[in-house]
Amino acid sequence: MTPEKLAQVANAILERRRRLSSIIQSGDLQTEIGADGFAEALQRRWVVPDYGETGALQVTNQLDKIQEIELVAKTSVGNRQPGPNDQKLAVGDSVTVADGGKTVTGVVKEIRPDGRVVVSFGEQRPTSGKADYAPTEVKKNEGDKSRPASQMPQPPAVGTAHP
Repeated sequence: MTPEKLAQVANAILERRRRLSSIIQSGDLQTEIGADGFAEALQRRWVVPDYGETGALQVTNQLDKIQEIELVAKTSVGNRQPGPNDQKLAVGDSVTVADGGKTVTGVVKEIRPDGRVVVSFGEQRPTSGKADYAPTEVKKNEGDKSRPASQMPQPPAVGTAHP
């Protein structure tokens, strides 16, 4: 597995760890990181069964494994040059996210300072209700006709006459 792919897996696992629920729907995670990434997460014991209650998958709570995940995410992403597959996201871009084994299309509403992407959805919304995504969880739609906010027509300033 390439360092970039491993970093994507690590970042996806870390994002899951930040959520309120520790339960992981394997279909969502596998859709996001692929079967090989999912197998790698299982092999490295980054994702483990919740033996205590549900038996469902969850992010490990072992400190050494969490530190390993964080190190892989930082080392693999932070010390590399941007590659040809890196996305350049901007407000207004059309993106697709995985949700329950399906894909949902939305528009980038905001890119936060920490890099997280806020997506606005139309009538088709994710069943999870989620709107805040890690950059690795969104895919920019090719042939996107939308324009970044800097190129969008701006409303008139307050106090000016409308035509």
